[in-house]
Amino acid sequence: MINDTLLPLINNSALLENLENKLSKEEQLWLSGYLFALSRKSTQTNSSNLTIQSLPDVVILYGTQTGNSNKVARLIEESVSSLGFKCSLIDMNEYQPQKLTQQKLLFIAVSTYGDGEPPASAESLYNFVFSNRCPQLDHLNYSIIALGDRSYPLFCKTGIDFDKQLEKLGAKRICERLDVDVDFENDAKNHIELIKNKLTQNYLKDSTIAIPKNTISSTSRKLIYNRKHPFEAAVIEKIQLNGRGSEKETWHIELALNNSGLNYKPGDSIGIYPVNNPNLVNLVLECTQIDGQTPVEWNNDLLPFYKVLSSQLELSLIDKNFLNYVQKKTCSEVLFSILNNPKQLKSYIYGRDINDVLKEFPSEWTASELTGVLRPIQARMYSIASSLLSTEDELHVLIGAVRYHSNDRYRLGTTSTWLADSIEIGDKVRIFVEENEYFKLPENAETPLIFIGAGTGIAPFRAFAHELEENKKGNSTWLFFGNPHFTTDFLYQTEWQRFIKNKSITKISTAWSRDQEEKIYVQDKLLEHKAELFHWIESGAQIYVCGDKNKMAKDVEATLLEIIVSEGRKSHSEAKNYISNLKILRRYIEDIY
Repeated sequence: MINDTLLPLINNSALLENLENKLSKEEQLWLSGYLFALSRKSTQTNSSNLTIQSLPDVVILYGTQTGNSNKVARLIEESVSSLGFKCSLIDMNEYQPQKLTQQKLLFIAVSTYGDGEPPASAESLYNFVFSNRCPQLDHLNYSIIALGDRSYPLFCKTGIDFDKQLEKLGAKRICERLDVDVDFENDAKNHIELIKNKLTQNYLKDSTIAIPKNTISSTSRKLIYNRKHPFEAAVIEKIQLNGRGSEKETWHIELALNNSGLNYKPGDSIGIYPVNNPNLVNLVLECTQIDGQTPVEWNNDLLPFYKVLSSQLELSLIDKNFLNYVQKKTCSEVLFSILNNPKQLKSYIYGRDINDVLKEFPSEWTASELTGVLRPIQARMYSIASSLLSTEDELHVLIGAVRYHSNDRYRLGTTSTWLADSIEIGDKVRIFVEENEYFKLPENAETPLIFIGAGTGIAPFRAFAHELEENKKGNSTWLFFGNPHFTTDFLYQTEWQRFIKNKSITKISTAWSRDQEEKIYVQDKLLEHKAELFHWIESGAQIYVCGDKNKMAKDVEATLLEIIVSEGRKSHSEAKNYISNLKILRRYIEDIY
């Protein structure tokens, strides 16, 4: 046990060597963590020339769509405040950009949304730093953690843009920017330790460190299931919701949580780890001419290459890192050109998989080399379609099976067709829950709610409706839902009829795009009810949109813009500002994919 003492920071190699020999790895890790802790009471030492009051205030800004950047920002706050710094954690949409001139230490955690755009909460600050109104920031020291998804060509673009512009304005990096993928936790934590080291070197050199009375405990903790440690949930129900003859294939799947401790709220998402389609695995083996039984190292174990390809490596989603590796390996000028043209890169990646790249740019591969360069298989995220208030210890998910032709091959959605074709009741699926901090029902029962979804985008609204039915808050609620045909594609029809009857849902407006010669979509229904809809918005309604981000979500926003212009008697620019303000206030919230 280490006593509660104050140890001065001194260069004593003998002492350090003695500690290294006597302490276990766990004790060394524990000790190193506490050696970063600055005493919060100046009375604890008379020898220190540095007091807590002399440390600059720290501002930590986060710009997020679903809440992940907020999680990273909180990790930064916890870590930096442990050094004695006074930290302010602020959502970017609540931050006054002009205050940058007053800041000395700034940390940013920001995600990238859509096609390289900043999330709505970051738009104001983003536009400010790129405007002529932003002054030089020579006094500012900063560090950025950028969040993104390597499956998209403009990976972490918002964070990259902030970093380059702040440098251009004269600000100085505390340490280099970190770009993190969807599996960000470990990389972010390691980088934050680097930030702590830099702050210690720059501000706490002469400090005295207080070691608390904590002791090393070997008490085992209850396993917490997350992206790194998914829970194996048993499938307890599986129903194809579409009627006979539908062009859609939509599956309702129920999973047992079995007292796992997994908790969720309507609006959250479920991550599902799939198994790659055997045909795609065989195509990769055939293209590379690698024996599937070749042993490769994976997580400190030797496994057959076929098994690793099947369940551990990403074969359907291409990322830029892999393409860069292939380009250097093959010296392909064609691929070099693609990589340096964002539009070409986006077009190339769409509809292709790893086998396509290996086939188009052939080279010799070994099993271990390919294992080392491919991403770990990525969980696919789906909106949760249930509420724990009505489905105790269960989680429901709505899956649309994806099947299509592209580049002379029949393609299958990795997770959707695996669940549709290979998973039966009783089988287990590796899952975790990811909180969506903002896509939530309001606390205020007086707030009107507008739900806009198409296809599987109805999933979170089913969860919301079950929650509203159970808690009987009585919010006025209007659902807009679209799908091809009324008779075959009205997902959860009897439930919606019940929700209307018991007044959990106030109104439903449906758009059946193929039931008449002229196609009718949800945005057309918005226009049809534009006067009443605008009245709801003016009365404080929250707007929720769920569905396809490339088409449906953009069309819905464009239609709402048109409605605000006509019904609100505003100019186009005034209407754009109106919608932007709704997003900043979290009254226009999207869960799109």
